[in-house]
Amino acid sequence: MKLNSVMRDRLRSAIRAFPKIAEFVSAGSEINDMSDAQMLEISARMGLAVEASTQHPHPIDVDKALQDYSMAHPAFEGNIEFDMCMHLLGLSVARRARLAFTYTPDWRYFDAERGNDRLGWEYRSVAIELLAVPDEEAWILNNQLEVVNAPNAPRWIALPLGHRGALPRKMWDSIDELIDKHCRTLDDRRRNAARLK
Repeated sequence: MKLNSVMRDRLRSAIRAFPKIAEFVSAGSEINDMSDAQMLEISARMGLAVEASTQHPHPIDVDKALQDYSMAHPAFEGNIEFDMCMHLLGLSVARRARLAFTYTPDWRYFDAERGNDRLGWEYRSVAIELLAVPDEEAWILNNQLEVVNAPNAPRWIALPLGHRGALPRKMWDSIDELIDKHCRTLDDRRRNAARLK
């Protein structure tokens, strides 16, 4: 069967939407890189009706549903803490910092919510936060316009470093690798916990 570009996109969407896709590929990016022959071969192994799949009028709806699920139910959510040192005007200070993230990988992961393997739509959201540690007493104006002593407890505050150019691409690549490695470890733990049940 000869596939034109529309048929190719529709077949890719049908393969991605296959309920047990995780049994056939280990990463969603593999689907994007498949040749026509590879897509036809994997479709046959899945038992997909290629003719019907390539005639489906709205392949984007399938991708959109997968994307929406991945964004609404990220595979992983958490924090990775680390030490940060800042230099400003000849002074240095060390603070605890963390990457607060949500992440759905393009590799096969154990979906704790559904209790099975799945491939998601790759999605990542990362915020860098700093543990602010006040070193002196402060006073603020409260809602009743009274001057009161401000809480002097450490608290996490967001650092606006996500803007393009605030950090070099190489640093973001390292952050992405760290989150991916952390999530692969979490995925192994989930799988082991599910086996013990």
